Amino acid sequence: MQKLKLTLLSSVVSVTGVFVSAAQAEEWDARIGGYYNAMIAYAGADTPGTEDFNGADTVFNGEVHFAPEITLDNGLKIGANIQLEADNDSSGDYIDEAFLFIRGSFGEILLGQTDSAGYKMTFGAPVSQNWRVRSEDGGVDNFTYQVYTGFFPVEGFRDIGGSFVGFGNDYERGTLGSTFIENDGQAEAGRISYFSPRFAGFQLGVSYARDNSSFSNNTSPDCNTRACNYFDIGANYVESFGDFNVAVSGRWGIADAPPAATDDPTVSGFGINLGFGDVVIGGSYAEQNGTPFSDGEAYEIGASYEVGDIRYSLNYFKGNNIDNELVFIGSGNEKEEIGSLMIEAARKWSKNIEVGVQVTSVDFDEDFSDNGTGTGDDVSGVSTGLFLSGKF
Repeated sequence: MQKLKLTLLSSVVSVTGVFVSAAQAEEWDARIGGYYNAMIAYAGADTPGTEDFNGADTVFNGEVHFAPEITLDNGLKIGANIQLEADNDSSGDYIDEAFLFIRGSFGEILLGQTDSAGYKMTFGAPVSQNWRVRSEDGGVDNFTYQVYTGFFPVEGFRDIGGSFVGFGNDYERGTLGSTFIENDGQAEAGRISYFSPRFAGFQLGVSYARDNSSFSNNTSPDCNTRACNYFDIGANYVESFGDFNVAVSGRWGIADAPPAATDDPTVSGFGINLGFGDVVIGGSYAEQNGTPFSDGEAYEIGASYEVGDIRYSLNYFKGNNIDNELVFIGSGNEKEEIGSLMIEAARKWSKNIEVGVQVTSVDFDEDFSDNGTGTGDDVSGVSTGLFLSGKF
């Protein structure tokens, strides 16, 4: 970990020197962009208890990105990226990510509230539609998340036989819902990241966050009671050989556990995409270990085929983790598991507009103990809608 600290520090010092020697800057280029999903979905859900989640519903998700940027006379680019969420839930509008960037021949530095280098550099299974948020390098974030929650609640408490049981708290950024995970759930933490230039197809990224809070500029948590010093490393390789395309990624991260803990939180994973002509196949795997109640693993596999303006895809996701709603009161063997099969087709109307349809089957199981006691949900659904994205 000491070598990582020195590498990151030397990069910052180098870039600072370039910035100080810069000449007069050009005018600001203020850009606005983002995306918006709008879908109509119908689902049949076989759920326990007396609750009824069957029927049609609308699903919305979007972000507005404010991205001012300036180019100095020496070619150095400096700017910011501020992302305003526009969800249709009770949380209302809020700032999701907000960070400053510095780009040059040395690579890129990010400073602020954003995802780790390992997360950003991961590749996932190909999809035909853009319903799900994509990572910076084209991977798919939260493979099952938006589709599943669009049909019925999976987070919070459910009435199971008169008892309220917790469901799915590790769904987003955890192994229950994605291979795009963050160590101990520290998504959009206040951190500094460095990404090297791409050389012969290879690129390396490293990140550091003191803790897993996005508000670390206000208060610093006590490292004697929670994990601190999150280091993440990511690397990927992207290359084309005629009509054959390769994209491979790997990542690893670690944090310092508090003194009372026995293990340090770690995260690891890899992904691959192989393309030949209009066909792409690929998948990814992720694993979380050393956390009090978020350990688990997940994988996804899939393939896509493009004909003209239409893309088709078939994907399967499998994830499991410790049931963090019951781990403090149960035997310690409680777990949650989910499997999702998805068929999609999308047609590109223009550069920034897509219309598509997807058919999904989801199986969710929750074990209350190691003797097989538990419950679960089976959901099948179909959805269609529009996806808008772009920069202005």
